[in-house]
Amino acid sequence: MHRNMTIIPYRWIVFLAALGYWLYFFTFTSFHAFGWQFRFLTVWCLTANVFVAFLMLRISLTRSKKTWDALVSATVILNMVVVFLYWTLWFEDPKNLSTYSETTWHMEYYLHGLGPVLMWIDAFFILGAFRKIISTLWTILFVFFGYIVWIEFFVARFNTDPI
Repeated sequence: MHRNMTIIPYRWIVFLAALGYWLYFFTFTSFHAFGWQFRFLTVWCLTANVFVAFLMLRISLTRSKKTWDALVSATVILNMVVVFLYWTLWFEDPKNLSTYSETTWHMEYYLHGLGPVLMWIDAFFILGAFRKIISTLWTILFVFFGYIVWIEFFVARFNTDPI
């Protein structure tokens, strides 16, 4: 399944780019605040992209037959939310973005543009996501409520920012 000679290199690129930016993110962010980078929904999304890209690559390399439809679909939705929120804030006023936006220009464009687009291409055109709608809804609700609990009960309690 999905062992096309153009799909395998594509999935390697998607996985290595996501993993590279995920690792890069951990090299420049200060570890003084509770929750580190996971205070930001963007990093939750990037982490999901790394994991899903790895799972999709495993399918192409015939290491797995499980398609993880609900997780892939939930990651697509999470990417859409992050992209929408980021660009809404940016177009309203770039100063609305948090102080973590000291990142390099290519990282900003990857996190809020190219990375999600690469994941969407895989999900919609290669895998064919959104086949299991109920599972997808439960997965995305779990992720969003998990993030809200994390932010409200842990990050907000132990940090002064983000506000």
